[in-house]
Amino acid sequence: RVFVLFGAFILLCGTTHLMEAIIFWWPAYRLAGVLKFITALISWGTVVALVPIIPGVLAMRSPAALEREIEARKRAEAALQRNNAELEQRVLARTTELTETVTREREQTRLLRESLKEVGDLKAALDEHAIVAITDPRGRITFVNDKFCAISKYPREELLGQDHRIINSGFHSKEFIRNLWTTITDGRVWQGEIKNRAKDGTFYWVATTIVPFLDEDGTPLQYVAIRADITESKRAEAALRQSEQELTDFFDNGTVGLHWVGPDGIILRANQTELDLLGYSREEYVGHHIAEFHADQNIIQDILQRLTCGESLSSCEAPLRCKDGSIRHVLISSNVLFRDGEFIHTRCFTRDITERKQAENELRRLAAELSNADRRKDEFLATLAHELRNPLAPIRNGLQLMQMVGGGGEAAEQVREIMERQLNQMVRLVDDLMDVSRISRGKVELRKERLPLADVLKSAVETSRPHIERMGHQLTVTLPAVPIIVEADMTRLSQVFLNLLNNAAKYSDPGSRIWLTAEQQESDAVITVRDTGIGIAADHLPLVFEMFSQVDRSLEKSQGGLGIGLSLVKQLVAMHGGTVEAKSGGAGMGSEFVVRLPLNPVLDAPPAIISNQNPPDSVLPLRILIVDDNRDSATTLSTLLRTMGNVTRAAFDGEEAIAVAEEFRPDVILLDIGLPRLNGYEACRRIRDKKDGDRVVIIAQTGWGQAVDRQRTSEAGFDHHLVKPVDLNELQKLLAELQATE
Repeated sequence: RVFVLFGAFILLCGTTHLMEAIIFWWPAYRLAGVLKFITALISWGTVVALVPIIPGVLAMRSPAALEREIEARKRAEAALQRNNAELEQRVLARTTELTETVTREREQTRLLRESLKEVGDLKAALDEHAIVAITDPRGRITFVNDKFCAISKYPREELLGQDHRIINSGFHSKEFIRNLWTTITDGRVWQGEIKNRAKDGTFYWVATTIVPFLDEDGTPLQYVAIRADITESKRAEAALRQSEQELTDFFDNGTVGLHWVGPDGIILRANQTELDLLGYSREEYVGHHIAEFHADQNIIQDILQRLTCGESLSSCEAPLRCKDGSIRHVLISSNVLFRDGEFIHTRCFTRDITERKQAENELRRLAAELSNADRRKDEFLATLAHELRNPLAPIRNGLQLMQMVGGGGEAAEQVREIMERQLNQMVRLVDDLMDVSRISRGKVELRKERLPLADVLKSAVETSRPHIERMGHQLTVTLPAVPIIVEADMTRLSQVFLNLLNNAAKYSDPGSRIWLTAEQQESDAVITVRDTGIGIAADHLPLVFEMFSQVDRSLEKSQGGLGIGLSLVKQLVAMHGGTVEAKSGGAGMGSEFVVRLPLNPVLDAPPAIISNQNPPDSVLPLRILIVDDNRDSATTLSTLLRTMGNVTRAAFDGEEAIAVAEEFRPDVILLDIGLPRLNGYEACRRIRDKKDGDRVVIIAQTGWGQAVDRQRTSEAGFDHHLVKPVDLNELQKLLAELQATE
C-alpha cells in the first residue's frame, strides 16, 4: 500500500506542475486548488503508512547476515527440492497404485456386471426351462417361477407362504421325506425324483435338485429347488418296464424255443420251451457254445457267419442234438441286436418241425413209391400194349388173308366181319390206353398246323360212320358256310371228335339220333356232339372226364370199354388250349358235349376234301423179308404179302435175319424190334453194314409206338416205323410208294 501511495504522490506532483503550465494559458485556480488538496492528502497518507515500516527498516540485517541467510535459504531450497523429488516419486508410485486399483476395480465392476448379466440370463433360462422354487429355512415358499405355477396349476399367491405339503401326492414314504430334510438341513445338496399332485388332482413327476444357501456359520438361510418335468419319461419307463415284463413273459412262456447268443457264440439266455425241446437243464445249455448242440456244423457256422454280417435269418432249417442223443429238426429265425454298431447278441426263435420233417420224409417216400408205381404202371401199360399188339398182328393178317382169298360162304363172312370189328375195337382200346399214358407223362407233342375245322370233323365222321350206321343211328352234321380255321394237330383233334361220336353211338339205343354241329362264337370255335342216348345222371356229370370213369357200370347197361376215352378227350382239348363240357338232363335224357377251341384270324382255306380212294389192290412184286419172333405173325404176314404177288421169306430172330438177308437179298425188310439172340436195332445196323445194305428199305414193325421209339428206330437206321397190328392199307400204300420209287 505504501508503494501505491508513493506512486500516487509522485503522479499528483507531476500533475500539479502540468496544471500550472496549463493555467498559464487558462487560469483555472479552482481546479489547481483541488489538485493540490488531493496531493496533500496523499502525502500525509504516505507518511502515516511509512511510520510502521520504519522499525522494520531500521532492523534490517547487514549484507553478511543476508548472505548467511541466503545460503541457509539455498540449503533449505535444496532440501526442499530433494523432498519435492521424493514426494513426487511417492506421489507417482501412489498414483500408479491408485491407477492399478482403479483399473482392477473397473475390471471387477465389468466382470460383476457380466456376472450379473449371466446370472440374469441363467435365471431367465432357468425360469424358461426349469421349475424353480425358493423356501426359507422352515420350508415356507418365498418364490416360485411361472413354470412351477403352470405344472402345479396353483396361482402364485396361493403358493407363497405355504410349504410343499400343498403339492404332496402321498406317494413317498415318511422315511423318504425325512431323508430329504436331513440332507438339506445338514447343508448338503439333495437330488431325486418326486411325485407331486397338482391342484386339479392329477399327478406329475419331477427330477429335483435342492441346494441349501448357508450363512458364515453353515446354517441354511434358504433352499433353492430346481425341478424338471419327467412325467412323460416316467410313463415311458413304466411302459418300458411293462414291455420288458411282457417280453420276459413272452420269452419265458413262449410256445416256441427262444435263445440269445452272444458275439462269441455263447448262449446267453434260453426259455423253458427250448430247454424242454432238447432235454437240457438251464445249466447244461446256457453258457455253452451254440455249436455244441448242432448236428450239422456247416449249417451253424454259416448261420453265425451270416448273423455276424448283420444278416437276418428266416426259417433256416437245422438239426439239433438232444441230450438223449436224438435229433430234432427245427426252423431257426434270427436277427442281431446292434448298439452303436456293436454286436450285442442274437435273438433266435426255434420252432420244432421234426414231425413235419418226418411227415415230409414219409410223403417223399410215398411220392417215390407212387412215382415208382406210376412208372411201373406206365411201363406195364406200354408192355401190355406191346404184348397185345403182337397177337393182334397175326389175327389181323389172318382176317385180311381170309378176305382176300374169299370162300367159306355167308356164315364164314359174317364171322370174319365180327372178328374184324372186335379186332378194331381192341386196337382202339390199346391205342387209347397208350395215348392216355403218354399224355399223362407229357410225352405227346402236338404237330400243330393251320387247317380248316371242317377237315378235322369230316375225318372223324368218315372214321366213325361205319360204327354209327351199324347201330342204325341217324347222324346230322351241320358245318358253317364260312370256313373256320384252327391251329391244331389234325390227327389228335380228329381223335377227340371220333371218341365223342363213338361214345354217342355206343351209349344210344339203336336207331337214335346224333347231331354234330360247329359254329363260331366270338373268338372261339364251338363244336357240339349231342345224342338222344341213355344220358348222364346229375351226380355223375362231374366225374365223366375222370380216368376209368363210365356212365353206368350196371351189367344190363354196360357198353364195354376202359373208361378212358373222355379223359383222353379232355386232355387233348386242353393241349389245344380249349375246354370241353358235358351236359345232360339226366338218365334217359341224352347227352351233349361242347368243345371250345380258340380261333386264329379267318383266312382263305382250301375246301375240305375227304378222299375215298382205296389203296391199290396190289403192287408190283417185291422181295420182302419178314422178321418176327412171333411165328404166327411172321407166317400170316408172309402169306398175306405173298398172296398180294410179292416174294417173301420169314426169319424169327436177329441172327437169322442177317443170314437170310445176305442170302435172300430182299428189297424190303419188315423187322421186329424185340427179337431173341439179337434185337432189331442191332440187326438193322449190321444189315446196313453189309454190302448193298444201304439199298434195302428196312421197316420197323413193333408194338412200341411212342415218339421215343420212333426216334430210336430212325437213329438205328430204319426207314419207316409201323405199329402192330399193321394196317394192310397203310402197308400196301407204303409198298406201292417204294415200288414207284424203284
